[in-house]
Order: sequence, then structure tokens, then C-alpha cells
Amino acid sequence: MRVLIAFIAALLLSGCAATSVFNPYPQQALAFRQATLGGPDAAAVMLKLDSKRNSNDRMLYLMERARLAQLSGDYAASKADFEQVIAGFEATADKPMLSLSGAGAAGSAMLTNDNAIPYKGYPYEQVMVHQFQAFNFLGLGDAQGAAVELRRAQQVQRQLELKYAEEISKAQGEATQNNIFVSEYDSYFTGMDSIAGQVKNSFQNGYSFYAAAVIWEALGEYNDALVDYKKALELSPDNAQLRDDVIRANQYFDGRKATKAPAGSGTVVVLYEQGFVPAKKPVGLGIPTTDGGVFSIQFPIYDGLDYTPPTPLTVRSDDNNRQQTGLLVDTGALAVKALKEQVPALLVRQILRARTKYEMQKQAAKNGGLGAQFLTNIYNLVSEQADLRSWLTLPANAQGVRLALPAGSRSLELSGSSGSLSVPVDVRAGRTTIIRVVEVNGRLLTQTFAL
Repeated sequence: MRVLIAFIAALLLSGCAATSVFNPYPQQALAFRQATLGGPDAAAVMLKLDSKRNSNDRMLYLMERARLAQLSGDYAASKADFEQVIAGFEATADKPMLSLSGAGAAGSAMLTNDNAIPYKGYPYEQVMVHQFQAFNFLGLGDAQGAAVELRRAQQVQRQLELKYAEEISKAQGEATQNNIFVSEYDSYFTGMDSIAGQVKNSFQNGYSFYAAAVIWEALGEYNDALVDYKKALELSPDNAQLRDDVIRANQYFDGRKATKAPAGSGTVVVLYEQGFVPAKKPVGLGIPTTDGGVFSIQFPIYDGLDYTPPTPLTVRSDDNNRQQTGLLVDTGALAVKALKEQVPALLVRQILRARTKYEMQKQAAKNGGLGAQFLTNIYNLVSEQADLRSWLTLPANAQGVRLALPAGSRSLELSGSSGSLSVPVDVRAGRTTIIRVVEVNGRLLTQTFAL
């Protein structure tokens, strides 16, 4: 019992209680989401996130901090934080994306929960890091740098496509080797099926392809623009805007010499990020023990209640040109798909951990009496926390629309589920302007980038 008490004390003193091991991440992220609007508490939130740079969750806290800095217009600080995140991703590029039993069985993770494993991000988060880093380059006046960053996002997607399916298959095989049959737990995850089924996989992102295409076209790199418009359309085949973009981009190569906009006009592209990606929630699973008992574990799921179905933003110019945004990426569906893909690996770790904790509980009762058994039971209840970590200031989805407007000082009326907002825009003949619209906490934030 003295050894057990010493172990628990060591865990608490090591900082586990201050991270996600005993403090569910979605509760921490409530403050981060509120800080997207700025206000007096935003500075305190940024300092708190900065203080987490040396924790197991440093990659996650850095992504949240970079997102908040960007939405506040501090592109340099956001760029610096994202650079650290990208370096972290690159340092683990050759390692498995899915942590199987071997990676999760060592150290305190085997006796606490998955939150003790250093956070290394989901594939869709890795792509979005490059997407948002591109906006930092735009905010700093470097359109070429933004295009290159978006090209890196596409390279990441190709790399993931080559390796991720193999890792999922490997995780399923390891589950079978450990006599863990995933199908027995399917009923717990059926609520995620309809949402996960809306996307092909958890990392291909039409938003990054579309943003890259817009920038390439503005820079006169028409072949690259056409390729990326086609890739975006492949992922969102029902998007009428993307079909028009592919048709227009094709005209650069069929002798018709298409222009970006009619003479005397400029192009305005509105990129709309709606809401927040859903947070995971815990569900209890009963795991049979070897002696006929049941050990309860906490498992992460999406219940669908926090999922935000995409709704369009209406964009109307002062000359009554009225358009609606079309879906480019459903980030919420990517998040749900990512969790579904990881269920076999998660079950392996969770069940192996449950077996270890159950044996510890039996040994405590055998060697330490009722006092040790009671303490072990309490510890198991407290330490059994589902891993609910994910980047929670991400948008639920992203959409886009293109308008050709007469050159000059114009005004756009934006109308969506969070109300309306009038945005001035300087339309330049033959040039492209991006207006980024972010809907958070019932308000619309805007950023303008001239290309």
C-alpha cells in the first residue's frame, strides 16, 4: 500500500493533475473558445497556453494558441507557434500515426489513461495547421509563401494517403491478436456512422486545395490552379462554385484566354469558417475480466449533439450581386471519421490497461487488505478518464464563394446563422481579394487579404 500511495503521489506531483490526465480537455478548451472574441480574459488565456509549452499536450496548446493569435490579427505570433507545431509533426513523420499497444503501454499511461501519452495530433489537424499558416503568410503580405505552405498541406495529404490505411489495418490485426473483437463494441459507435460517412477519410481537405487554387490563379500559375480546383471538386462534387471554377480555369488552356474577371472588375473570394468542431464525450464500456467480473473503462465518442451541419453564408454586394457559399470541407465530419478510424487501436490500449488495473486491484486486496483494495478502487475510478483531446478552436466546416465586382470601394453584406455584417472592400481591376469570415460564439469576424 505504501508503494501504491507513493506512485499516486508521484503522478500528481509530476503535473498529471494539471494536464488532461485528470482534467478533461474539453473543459479546459471552453476558455479557449471564448477567447476567440478577444476581451479582457483573452490575454490571460494566451499566457496560460504559453505556460503549457513543456507539457505532454504542448502540440495541442500551441495549435490553440496559434489559432487565437491569428484571429486577433497577430500573424507573426501565430506563425511562430505554428512553426513549432510543424516542426513537431515533421519530427514524428516517420513514426506511426496510430499509437498501438506498445506505444501506449509504457510508463504512467498504462496505469492512468491515454491522456498521459504525448499528444501528436490527428491527420486532419496536421493539414489544417498548414492551411492556417498560409493565412499568416497572407496577413504578412507574402502570397507566394502562402501558396507554398498550401502546397505543403497537399504533400501531407498524399503522404497520409499512402501510410494511413496500412496503419488502420495493422491496428485491426493487433486487436485480433489480443483477442479483442472490435465488432462486439459497434453498438457504442453507431451514432457516429452517419457523420463519418460524409467524408472519404479523415485528412483530405478541399479547403486547402481551394485556397491554393485561388492564390495560384491570382499569381498567374494557371496550371497549378486548375489542378487544385479539380482536386477540391473531387472532394465536394456537389459544389456548383467549384464546377464553375474548373470550367473557368480550363479556359486558360483552350484558346479562349479567360480573364480573372470582366474588364474593369476585380475578383472577391469569400472564405467562411463556421462554428467550432465538436468535442468528444466519454462513454462507459464494460470489459469482461478473466475471472468473470467486469471492469469499466471510459472511451471517447462523438454523440452527434455538438455536430454543426454546414449552413451557407449569403454574400450580397452593393450592386445586388447575391451569392451563397458552398461547402469546401466538413471539419466536424473529419474529426468523427478520425476517431472511428482509431477505434481498434484505442480498444487495444484501453482493454490492456483495464486488465493491468484489474490485476493491480486484485493484488492490492491480496497483499494489503481492505485498506489497499479501497485505495486502489478509488484510484482506478479517478484515473479512468477517456482521452477527449483534440484541437477545439477549429471551425466546424469551411465554405467559399467567388464574386466578380466592379472596381472601386464596395460594400459586402454578409448574412448567416449568426446575424449580418457589412464589410467594406477595395476591389481592384484584374486583381483578387480574399475576405476570410470566421463565425465564432454568435459573431462574425473578418480578415481581408489583397493578392
